[in-house]
Amino acid sequence: MLPVVTAQEMAEIDRRAQQEYGIPGLLLMEQAGIKGFDAVLHTFPEKLKKGFRTLFLAGRGNNGGDALVMAREARVRGWEQVSVMILPGKMNSAVELHLSMCRALGIEVLQWEEAQSSTADAQVIFDGITGTGLAGPLRGGAKEAAAFINASQAFTVSIDVPSGLHEGARKDDLMVQASCTVTMGLPKLSCFFPELRRTCGRILLVNPGFPSQLLRSEEQRCFLLDEHSDCKLPPIAPESYKNLRGHALVLAGSMGYTGAARLSAHGALATRTGLVTLMCDHDIYPNLSSSLPESVIVRPLGNSVEGPWTSWLCGPGWGKDPGRSDLLDALLSLEIPGVIDAEGIYALSRKPRDLKGQCILTPHPGEFSLLVRPSGNTAEDLAEACRKYHAWIILKSHVTFIGGPHGELFIADVQNPAMGRAGSGDVLAGIAAGLLSEGLPVKDAAAAAVLIHQRAGRSAAGTYGWFHGGQLITCAAGEIRTVSPPVLSDPLTGHG
Repeated sequence: MLPVVTAQEMAEIDRRAQQEYGIPGLLLMEQAGIKGFDAVLHTFPEKLKKGFRTLFLAGRGNNGGDALVMAREARVRGWEQVSVMILPGKMNSAVELHLSMCRALGIEVLQWEEAQSSTADAQVIFDGITGTGLAGPLRGGAKEAAAFINASQAFTVSIDVPSGLHEGARKDDLMVQASCTVTMGLPKLSCFFPELRRTCGRILLVNPGFPSQLLRSEEQRCFLLDEHSDCKLPPIAPESYKNLRGHALVLAGSMGYTGAARLSAHGALATRTGLVTLMCDHDIYPNLSSSLPESVIVRPLGNSVEGPWTSWLCGPGWGKDPGRSDLLDALLSLEIPGVIDAEGIYALSRKPRDLKGQCILTPHPGEFSLLVRPSGNTAEDLAEACRKYHAWIILKSHVTFIGGPHGELFIADVQNPAMGRAGSGDVLAGIAAGLLSEGLPVKDAAAAAVLIHQRAGRSAAGTYGWFHGGQLITCAAGEIRTVSPPVLSDPLTGHG
């Protein structure tokens, strides 16, 4: 998995590269500019053409230096209509050096006061106004330059992060709206905050020469879950049968919300668990008992939730009846791992409990606000909630965050609007409960459930377009097959 870092952590990596490994800052800047330009050209060849008018906006710091290197690289590769716009103020020595080289190459250098009218027709703009060192909202010339970029129709490339984006930024702050962001070294945490993610566009990663030892350390606690992340489930013994593969208990549904119960139970069944039992209210029992797959056991809720379960799930479509809190207490008393979703989260928020690291919560942003008061910093808010409830939390959105009780953090950059439909979260909760039932550690079950759910969503969108929950479950079962050892193997060799 790829580490994700804060601005402070990346600054420390940069410092150590220069001081401990003797890599000059100018060399890192040179490589950032050349490799960054290459990455954009390779990814968007139709957007970067030699005949296009290309503008590089450079601030006074190192981000501006990267932009000037890119401008120089464009010129030496044959781009003729290249201009550089310099923001007012005192430049650092690296920016002055690269600016002098741009001038020597005949690149048009514009001051901010004269540039706006002469560059309004730019087809490509590189944003090097501010970088990760920004600590507050844009002001002065930087703010005007960002507004100028956003008002243009140009294809916009932000360097490292879109100018104006930082870990304390709010969605209403002025930020460059980038078509693409070329980030240096490691992905930056602020780029993945759900409210800010859209500003970054496509994120490209470039290593300007940081040693691998600095980019991978035991101290890193935040990682990106993507298509390359390992999600292999352990093998199941050939002699296993239903009672050896786990038994997931699902408490879900209420009058008018039987669909949530069906989807969550069916989602658990799509995993490799041996048995799924759904317990539901008496008034919806006849409906559910006749409409769920034959493999799901359906029972009306009684006085006890005890049984041979190895995991449980509560909350989907549950309603806010005060009695749900007592049912949650009964489930917690079983002392087996569980998943709390939807109205189960509401019940938990009304009476917070220590979940002892054995539970996965699956809130969407509205439900999450019941657990803690959001500050705007998703990572800090999630860490607070995980500590408060001593639980693993999957915060669902177009970027999904997974937090652990000891500061662990994983990010899945989902970016699939077809997932934003009623029922998708019920399926995720069911998958998580199914994985827990077969004995996966809570951390592994949370990460695997998100990866399987995310990949199933992409498959469903490609197959069906705007899919429904049942189609998502079908694709989830297929994804579980791809991350599991073969169901059948040769009896003599043991190979699939």
